[in-house]
Amino acid sequence: GQFDDPNGMAADRQGNIYIADSDNHRVQVFHVAGSQKSAMTVQTHSPPIVEFDPFLKAEKAIADLFYVPDQGLYILSQEQDHILRIGSPNQVYGRKGGKPGEFDDPMALAASPDGVLAIADTGNDRVQLLDAEGAVLYQFGKSGEKTGQFDEPAGIAISKKHLIYVADTENHRVQIFNKDGIFLTSFGQESDKITPQTSEHGKFNN
Repeated sequence: GQFDDPNGMAADRQGNIYIADSDNHRVQVFHVAGSQKSAMTVQTHSPPIVEFDPFLKAEKAIADLFYVPDQGLYILSQEQDHILRIGSPNQVYGRKGGKPGEFDDPMALAASPDGVLAIADTGNDRVQLLDAEGAVLYQFGKSGEKTGQFDEPAGIAISKKHLIYVADTENHRVQIFNKDGIFLTSFGQESDKITPQTSEHGKFNN
């Protein structure tokens, strides 16, 4: 029930909450009981359900995690450049590299309503889409500043309408794509150092 630099959270339909406890190199599982959402108890099988190399830097170990109903819990390891699927069966997808199905410092993942995984492959400046078994469906993006290009994308989300939102970090914007990876629109621009007095809506500083 204690944490050191938690770095991601996901939940399933049974009220289980999965928290990436990065500096402790583990994922802890909590359960929300009853109507009081603040009342959480630690599950008996936690901690940990996933053990990471204790010699890895914590911020490089668990980058993100996402629960997909009927598929399992997917955990993104930035240092190891792969995805761990905790389900039936447990699986590992990917390795370091630039080919399809390989990753370079991936920092975020999400899933569509039909279970397609989307990974912000940060070091390769692209997004990869995988099926539930880890097979690459397609990828889009490359290094650059133009529409559809990325500079260290570090966040990703998919809406109920299958729109893919990518946080294009070093380009200081969010780009939106359809389910086939076709660019639709973007918003945001670079901002100077943000303070409560000077911050402006729609501008980003990393």
